[in-house]
Amino acid sequence: MKRFPFYLVAVIVVINFFNSCDKSKQYCAFVAPQMVYVGFDESERDTIVIRRFTKGGGFSVKPLDTFLVSKANIHNTIIGQDSIILSPLNYTQLRDYFYGNDWLVVLPGAKHIDTFSNIEPRFTTQTEASTVCQSFAKAMIANGKVVTYSQWLTDTYKYYINK
Repeated sequence: MKRFPFYLVAVIVVINFFNSCDKSKQYCAFVAPQMVYVGFDESERDTIVIRRFTKGGGFSVKPLDTFLVSKANIHNTIIGQDSIILSPLNYTQLRDYFYGNDWLVVLPGAKHIDTFSNIEPRFTTQTEASTVCQSFAKAMIANGKVVTYSQWLTDTYKYYINK
């Protein structure tokens, strides 16, 4: 019975701690820019090899992992006569954690390699319950060139890769 007040105080402290958390400070989910491949025929884009590297470590070191995406697991979204967005369905790290690593994306059928590094995320928080909330890449080095984005909602949140 003497311990009851101690447990009661401990329970009240725990409840107050969880109630004091500011839920508006939780960051929104991250979305990577869409990769649009222009001029690649179907046989050149039926396989994707994704290599994930330590952020800032360069591409000459051993990758953290390598993932092969076969034709069955590539989602194709046609956006023009010769333009298509390729999205790996079974490797969500490229989409969700794009900012956390450097990436090498290979289309073996086309003998084509793309590099993405120094990705700077812009983390956002939910401001209104009715708005869609996304964190996104505000800058990156893609194939040796600096690319910047000011928002993720527009058609400009894509990276175009020409054959």
